[in-house]
Amino acid sequence: MAAASELFYREGVNTVGIERVLEHAGVAKATLYSAFGSKEGLVRAYLRARHAATTERMARELEARYKTPKERLVGVFEVQGLSFTDPDFRGCAFLSANAQAPPGSIDEETSDYRAWIHQLFFDLAQQAGPRTRRPSRNSSSCSSTAPASAPGWTTIPAPKPPPAPSRRHWSTPRFPAARPASPRWGRAWRRRMRRVAT
Repeated sequence: MAAASELFYREGVNTVGIERVLEHAGVAKATLYSAFGSKEGLVRAYLRARHAATTERMARELEARYKTPKERLVGVFEVQGLSFTDPDFRGCAFLSANAQAPPGSIDEETSDYRAWIHQLFFDLAQQAGPRTRRPSRNSSSCSSTAPASAPGWTTIPAPKPPPAPSRRHWSTPRFPAARPASPRWGRAWRRRMRRVAT
């Protein structure tokens, strides 16, 4: 298994044939087929072994390096980053195998790995625990979505709706009415017109 894991991870599950694995491991073909049945079975066993090793390493490093759930939540990225400094690092074994293997042949192993990652973050986030929660748009406060006695919850008032725009009545003029003409101005104008006429 160690020989197959080394070759598959370094060169790819599609590139490495059974003969290469047998030569590298120094075992007979009958022994390999009796243990794994086929190359597909060997690839699936290789991924399950990688998954078990990754899970065990992640749990061990998180427990040893970090004290609180919040630190462990961020620490997942730091622990994963330790692999990047390894000279033999070739990326994610599951992504690589999923891209090279025949469709549907390793769906169970890749799905299990993704489910483990999701569950890891979900559990750490649950342990860290949110301290506050903003209200939904349809609620007036957090008390409508969580019990008032729940520890760690803080009631946050809902934001006030913006004021409705004011509408002017149609009968209200938009501009001030014109001022009436001065009587003196009218008399002067008539006198001027008489002079022009004569």
